[in-house]
Amino acid sequence: MITIFPNVLSPQEVSQLLVGLRGTPFADGAATAGEQIRQVKKNLQLQAGMPGYDGAFRTVVRGIERCEDFRRALFPLLMAPLAFNRYDEGMEYGAHNDMPVINTPDRGPIRADISFTLFLCDPTSYDGGELVIDQGGHEQGFKPTAGSLVAYPSGAIHRVAKVTRGTRMAAVGWLQSMIRRPEHRSMLYDLGQARTHLHSLEGKSAQFDALARIYANLMREWTEL
Repeated sequence: MITIFPNVLSPQEVSQLLVGLRGTPFADGAATAGEQIRQVKKNLQLQAGMPGYDGAFRTVVRGIERCEDFRRALFPLLMAPLAFNRYDEGMEYGAHNDMPVINTPDRGPIRADISFTLFLCDPTSYDGGELVIDQGGHEQGFKPTAGSLVAYPSGAIHRVAKVTRGTRMAAVGWLQSMIRRPEHRSMLYDLGQARTHLHSLEGKSAQFDALARIYANLMREWTEL
């Protein structure tokens, strides 16, 4: 399940974030990659503990916390520290899947169910740089407007296409969801949307109560805390 959330950050937040990031030194992204994928990771990275990280992290988290659809679709339980990636001309990240377990400084290891990329640059300001996700042998590229977030299963093979002009910046993160299986998250999201729509039409009717009961019971069945 790949989901796009537009306007997670406002244009003003994106602009302020970019001003800070452009004045911050980034490190070689390959240094944080596992041995098997280090050779295909060609980018620059700002991560927890580096100067400039904390303010950027808070801005992104505030935007995510405001996004009701993010919560309704992904059922976030735990989030690993973000990384901010920079791709200058000629940089790319080859095909890979993300680590299944990520160590966090405050909660220990978490299971990575969902990865996300929050795009920070105007897509017309750079060429290439698409987030390309493999969907069963068919690749789909994503290059949304600045402030938009693309979420996808952490086990999906994905890559960042080579940037051929300009600079691409993004925040990337990983979630452990209360609902482990993506098909269950998709079903609950659709059911929740139907429940909300039915309530807008009928209020608290018998049909609404029946649908709400099904939703609640599926949550009990599938939730892992």
